[in-house]
Amino acid sequence: MYCKSLKYRFLYLGLIPLFCGFTMFCDRLNPEEYRSFMRKNKSNLQHVSEGDISKYKVSFIPQELTIINALDKEVMSPKEAENSLDQKNQDFNFLLQITVPENGRKEFLTYPSGDTDYKSRLLYYSFDMKNDIKVYINGKEIPLNYYQFERDFGLSAQGTISFSVEGIPYRKIDLLEIQIKDEVYGRELHEIVFDADFIQNLPELKSIKKWKK
Repeated sequence: MYCKSLKYRFLYLGLIPLFCGFTMFCDRLNPEEYRSFMRKNKSNLQHVSEGDISKYKVSFIPQELTIINALDKEVMSPKEAENSLDQKNQDFNFLLQITVPENGRKEFLTYPSGDTDYKSRLLYYSFDMKNDIKVYINGKEIPLNYYQFERDFGLSAQGTISFSVEGIPYRKIDLLEIQIKDEVYGRELHEIVFDADFIQNLPELKSIKKWKK
């Protein structure tokens, strides 16, 4: 089951920088220990695929991180967080960052592509690209249950898309694959496979009753 409110799902402020380090660790952790674990390396939960025009960086965001951040921002109650952690199935949350290196520091959408204009490119990433992102868990395609293109109004060169699927317990993962076919830039098929063994052994959070002040 996924969180009752989608607002809990992608509270990324403060989460994205955590993907700078990982090492295998399987104990139950409190939030600071979990964040420390995430800072240790990024290679197992973050992958980059480059095409002729665009570059795609996909990060897998463990459900525990979204819960920690939601509690910090007080948009989720401890009871709701505990219920989410107790669910049999776990959310599979992803962050996709798109850049066009040749466009430098300009917003990626300003880069020309065929006969498309800025507005049509914006509409594609806002609504239609969700149909061109496929998530496969153990060989089965799982439909997206959340998709959001983050507008930055030209403040950043990259585009950011949050998406998720309802999955299975992480320990049952044998294969986690993302396929992306961007119909604006390049149109190549990008296939990204995550380290299933690593995801199976992600640490768990201690019961919230033991660490929530």
